[in-house]
Amino acid sequence: MSALRDYDIVKKIGYIIGDNHGSNDTLCRSLETYLSNEDIEWDPVKHRIRCMGHVLNLAVQYFLFGDNTSNEVDEPNEVDGSDGSDESDGSGTDETEVQSGKKKKPRGKKGWRQMGPLGKLHNIAVFIRSSVPRFDDFESLAHRTLPLDNSTRWNSWHEMLSVAIEKESVIDEYCKKWFNKLKDDYLSPEDWTFLRAIAKFLQPFHRATLETEGDNATIDRLLWTMDILSKHYDSSLRLHSSNTRLKTDIKRSRVIFDKYYKKTEESPAYAAAIILHPSRKVRYIQRNWKRDLQKPALNGVKKLWESYRELDALDLSTASDEISLLADELDFFDMAGRDLDNDRGRRADEYEAYLSRGHGKIKGSALDWWLRDEQRKAWPRLSQMAIDILSIPAMSDEPERVFSGARRTISWSRAKLGSTAIEQTQCLKSWMRSGLAYGYDQDQDSDSTSDTQ
Repeated sequence: MSALRDYDIVKKIGYIIGDNHGSNDTLCRSLETYLSNEDIEWDPVKHRIRCMGHVLNLAVQYFLFGDNTSNEVDEPNEVDGSDGSDESDGSGTDETEVQSGKKKKPRGKKGWRQMGPLGKLHNIAVFIRSSVPRFDDFESLAHRTLPLDNSTRWNSWHEMLSVAIEKESVIDEYCKKWFNKLKDDYLSPEDWTFLRAIAKFLQPFHRATLETEGDNATIDRLLWTMDILSKHYDSSLRLHSSNTRLKTDIKRSRVIFDKYYKKTEESPAYAAAIILHPSRKVRYIQRNWKRDLQKPALNGVKKLWESYRELDALDLSTASDEISLLADELDFFDMAGRDLDNDRGRRADEYEAYLSRGHGKIKGSALDWWLRDEQRKAWPRLSQMAIDILSIPAMSDEPERVFSGARRTISWSRAKLGSTAIEQTQCLKSWMRSGLAYGYDQDQDSDSTSDTQ
């Protein structure tokens, strides 16, 4: 909590976005206690936003590594192996590890092979990398390498699959050439058909990742993307209704996906982001959500708006370039007249006035739209709410990149760096990249940089 005081942001804490580990819930509850001591009301549930990247990763991990031997799909609580909360047991194990209803990822060639065609493909990728002659042989045939999956990011599997399907004939030729070593992992035509079905199922998740990552992806894309994936689950289950194995994997993945979709109901920020998108508004919810979900969502957003309605925001709609009166220049008559012109009823109507305005396509993001002067003038308080909500990123990947970058900063030869020096270095690197470090010339060479420091 000392960091909040050091950076003077105690009264500026909005929403916290992070992965699904229970430690983040603990953090939010601790923050609530700290802020309450500062006479600041902060709800740890309503201000907890879940990183879309982690939700996608969990859903696909369960699709890839779920226990295919059972046709029964566990309920969400059973999949968690808990009472429905996200709290961990303190062992450091997160939700991608083994829990009830989910088995460990395979180990060894035999273990991967038992996974089916995808496991065989993994073994082939490992085999290619096991020696220089094998690697060079494949590269000479394919004119590129076959990506290898990793244990933390599902999109590594999608990348491996995409290249494998593109180079199917090359991989088949390679496996025949090394058949004495790869006979147990040889992919039959039926195996390739199964791999193509997996790749087709994973493609929308890959697209969802692209849509919700990066600096311009904010929370308004989150529920929209999840609604698209929900439709994808429905169509995939119909398409593979006769394929017991694939259908079971999809169902198991959907249990996890639906669990975190439901958790979006805990915070009004998700629905608010939809409504505050000028191309969607309330109509999106009315057309695409189940009726029993609509009223709670709309009421939650309305209540959130009420907390902004009485704020003393600058009313840009009454500003004039020709007349500028300072507060101490106004007598009672002037102040009373100004108050009448800016009546409370007008404030209360900002939300309704926005909703009554027609829909239309916009250029740029919803956040860009709300930052324009015309919106700030028309709805000064609602624009404040929109900027607060639409500034929430869809993923927590940016700070995670900073954490990962710290490992490169603390090389083996710099292991004695203190925490303060590391913090300062990482902050400076981040500020320089984002342009916040004003006066820094990125074109200057490293020597001149050292001199200025």
